Amino acid sequence: MPRSELWWECSGCGWVGCQRGEGERLVAMRRLEGDEGDCPFCGAEESTVASAPRRLEDTGGWVDWWVCLACGTSHLRHAGPRSG
Repeated sequence: MPRSELWWECSGCGWVGCQRGEGERLVAMRRLEGDEGDCPFCGAEESTVASAPRRLEDTGGWVDWWVCLACGTSHLRHAGPRSG
């Protein structure tokens, strides 16, 4: 199933970003490399991108959003404690 976000990729430098809704700002995503970049759902190699970690208001924990560009599966990953 296609993702509902709009996705952007620079063919020159490989930058990837998404826009969750029309008129919203682009969110930069980082490409994950090696085993971390392989999708745990479909197995596509180095197909996963992740958002910058953000703090959850309710628990204070940190998560980042992972998306496989091959199969479209996404999930929140607990990113562990951060300083600052």
